[in-house]
Amino acid sequence: TAFADRARRNVKRFRDAVRDLDGARVIGYTAPAKATVLLHAAGLTVEDVVYCVDDAPSKQGKWIPGVGIPIVGPERMVEEPPDVAILFSWGLPVAEIAAKLPKGCKLLIPLPELRMVEV
Repeated sequence: TAFADRARRNVKRFRDAVRDLDGARVIGYTAPAKATVLLHAAGLTVEDVVYCVDDAPSKQGKWIPGVGIPIVGPERMVEEPPDVAILFSWGLPVAEIAAKLPKGCKLLIPLPELRMVEV
């Protein structure tokens, strides 16, 4: 019960944080399966996250299932720079990911504890 309650709280905090970014261009960074689960749990779609960047060519040109978010290559960040990138592979080193993002972009790390990092 405690685990389920904590999971619901974390998902709600994540959803609220993304929706509070109203007017910002929000993208995803990396497209693992756990991104699909988190996006569905939070009820977020392409209306909230406009695209998701993944370095793997095998994922590019596809969509995150059920939410309509296209998976694209990193060049899209040059064409349409994000204000905030959600790190869906939250176990990756933040400094490594931050170096790949455009200047001025913030990094939202949803789990294990929600936090926003200035890049």
